[in-house]
Amino acid sequence: MKFTSLAVTAALLSSCQAFADTAPFLLRSQNPSSQLPYFTEEQTVADLVSRLSEEVCGQSDSPLMVVRIPGLKKYDFNTVTYLSNLVKDANTVYSPNVHYTSADAFPLSDACAVSRISVDSLDFQYFAELFDTAAQVIVVDLPAFTAGELQQVDDNLAQLDFFVKTLYKIAPNVVIQGLPTFAAPLKRELDQDWEETEGVAIRAQNSTFVIKNPNLFTHYQFFTPGVWMSTIVSLLLVGILYVALSWVSNLKISYRAFDKPLDFDKKAN
Repeated sequence: MKFTSLAVTAALLSSCQAFADTAPFLLRSQNPSSQLPYFTEEQTVADLVSRLSEEVCGQSDSPLMVVRIPGLKKYDFNTVTYLSNLVKDANTVYSPNVHYTSADAFPLSDACAVSRISVDSLDFQYFAELFDTAAQVIVVDLPAFTAGELQQVDDNLAQLDFFVKTLYKIAPNVVIQGLPTFAAPLKRELDQDWEETEGVAIRAQNSTFVIKNPNLFTHYQFFTPGVWMSTIVSLLLVGILYVALSWVSNLKISYRAFDKPLDFDKKAN
């Protein structure tokens, strides 16, 4: 029973894990690719960003701005105005669930001059001082924001977009990359339980202990005493019903039994 319970738990948790390490992804570019599926693997969007960086750093005048936001959820694209407007843009491709295996940055073209900026507060108005005007790719790492805090930086995100557009004299290609909060503790706990279960199974297989006179319940644990007794009672009731129906079907009653008897003496008087 313990093995069965853990197997069911593992199956349920594995299905939940499929969405536990996911985050939304958005890309706005001058030449958008085909739409992304609802559930996308990390490698798919990584290849997309890599190809875009090659185009930007090779022949395009439009810069690439990558904004990485830990803990970003798909419903934030409905509540945060800047993100909502990006989703509605005709030049945008968007996937609400990208499955990540790590929080590493996507690989960029070796030909790119990259400016990386890390922000550690809600107020990032000092961006103008940090920008490298020679950079073709700007990567901005934001801290993990709560839903309320993300609403507060909504205007800052829009101003950042406008600033890059003003600086480069052209609208930038924009990547909004949500980073998941990985469920490592839960996965580690599940792995430990599973290893313990496998250890118990191995020890049971290697055990030299032999059960003498094994009964039905030893070999077939699914055949519990309650199920066994219910089966016996059910068979007994079926037997009684069969005997009763057989007895009723064997009764022989003549039609004369239903005739009304005549009293000739009473009729003569």
